[in-house]
Amino acid sequence: MSTLGDRIRELRGAHSQKWLAKQLGIPPTTLSNYENNRCELNSATILSLKTVFKVDTDWLLFGDASAKSIPSNAQEVAIAESNSGCNQCRELLRQLGIANERIYQIHDREMALLKEKNKLESNPHELEEK
Repeated sequence: MSTLGDRIRELRGAHSQKWLAKQLGIPPTTLSNYENNRCELNSATILSLKTVFKVDTDWLLFGDASAKSIPSNAQEVAIAESNSGCNQCRELLRQLGIANERIYQIHDREMALLKEKNKLESNPHELEEK
C-alpha cells in the first residue's frame, strides 16, 4: 500500500522537488518532509496538488485507484492548455516564481538574523565588546 508521500513522488515524476515546491508555493524542505511522510499536508497544499496535477483528492489522500485522475481525454486537453497558456499567464507564473524565490531568500536571511540575535542575547558580554 502506498503512502501519501509515495503518491506525491509519483505525481512529481521527473520534476525536481524545487520545481514542485515552487508550483505549490512551499519551501523544498517542506515538500521533502511531505514526500518522506514526516509531516501532514495542509488543505491549501492538497488543493494545489489537485490543481497542478489534475488528480482526485480521494486518490491523493487515500490511494483510491479508481479515483486517481480526471478522464485521460480531459487530462490531455488540460495538459495541452497548460502548455500553451497565454503570454500574460506565463509572465505571471514567471513573476510568481521570482517572488517565491525572494520569499525564500528573505526567510533564510531572517533565520540567520534570529540565530545571531539569540547568540548575542545568550552572551551579553560579546554585545558589550562590539
